[in-house]
Amino acid sequence: MKLEVDSVNLRFGDHVVLSDVYMGFETGEVGSLLGRNGTGKSCLFNIIIGSLKSQYASVRVDKCYYPSLFKSNLLKYLPQTFLFPSNMRLSTAAEYFELDIENISEKFDKFHIPISSKFYDLSGGQRRMAEILIILNCSCPFVILDEPFTHLSPIQIDALKIEIKEYTSTKGIIISDHQYQHVIDISDKIYLLNAGKTHLLKPENVLEQLQSFMYIV
Repeated sequence: MKLEVDSVNLRFGDHVVLSDVYMGFETGEVGSLLGRNGTGKSCLFNIIIGSLKSQYASVRVDKCYYPSLFKSNLLKYLPQTFLFPSNMRLSTAAEYFELDIENISEKFDKFHIPISSKFYDLSGGQRRMAEILIILNCSCPFVILDEPFTHLSPIQIDALKIEIKEYTSTKGIIISDHQYQHVIDISDKIYLLNAGKTHLLKPENVLEQLQSFMYIV
């Protein structure tokens, strides 16, 4: 399956945030969106899921237009902030997304996270990892993970990178994170959002291109 967001134009008053933006992602791959703070990455994700209206945007899956991918159950989105209430049990969160409890419990066990816990019982890294695992195990073809490496230790990040690649057997996974080297490590396709436009980076010299756009120095 292929998810495309095309001809996105977003402005607030006279301020142009996005201008004729295009991105395309497919199941079976990890796609990424890089960009500095304030360039409009979160706005673009919210346009894709349907929670933010732009002046114009075409969001399609296999050439079919969807005004809200979230409502269509074709995509799940993990925002930068924690998703679930602190006093909710992990098992309740899993049930909310209609996950197989035995299967997700085994996934949690790999990261030493008891499914009977409440989110406030966990460290910041455990909580982030639990939310990521819940979203990855949802029955949808596409997942967006916004800042997935936040709160994670280096060991947890290495484990998550392996985990994300395994899920591409059934999903298209879209990530955005300021820890760009981890993004580069696992991405099959990388877009850079700069000056309101997206640029598809060539895989053979990603770091050089990021330097040319002044994303890194």
